[in-house]
Amino acid sequence: MGVKAETDWWRLDFTLKEEKIFYRGDNNVYNAGLIWGRKCSINGTIGQKISLNSTEGAGEAK
Repeated sequence: MGVKAETDWWRLDFTLKEEKIFYRGDNNVYNAGLIWGRKCSINGTIGQKISLNSTEGAGEAK
């Protein structure tokens, strides 16, 4: 699926933070030295599923 966006693609990149969908925007969420680094990391296990609800902006890993 493709989506045309009027912004840079990486601003639409997202992760889960405290069970909320967190869009990267101008934040460098992947730098562990910054405040977002560890809060936006998910340690998954085999068989675990991630559910996203974009309407509510929520998600969870089970």
